[in-house]
Amino acid sequence: MRVLAAYNIECATASCLRSCCGSANLFGNERIDMSMQLPPDDQKAAESLIAGGRFSTIEEVVSEGIRRLVTTEEIRSQVQLGIEQADRGEVVEHEAVFERLRHLAASHDSKTE
Repeated sequence: MRVLAAYNIECATASCLRSCCGSANLFGNERIDMSMQLPPDDQKAAESLIAGGRFSTIEEVVSEGIRRLVTTEEIRSQVQLGIEQADRGEVVEHEAVFERLRHLAASHDSKTE
């Protein structure tokens, strides 16, 4: 592993800090300074994302990765909860689900007109 220069990594939002660290105010503010090392392949990938213009800094790339990981874990947790509910027989018939979706869509359409 090649040592990459130390970068200050900033969680961009308080919700990100709450999700990944358990607190939005872990160290008295919303910023956590840390040093890290990236494997060469990860460094090249990050540099490529920056060169593509979507991100300006390594910090932005890492923060986006953390946000996506947190979102993935939240989805995984919700899917597991659904599996457990289904195993217990706590299910909703598909017609009831589609009726709720039709109602939500109609409600949304009436608000946007």
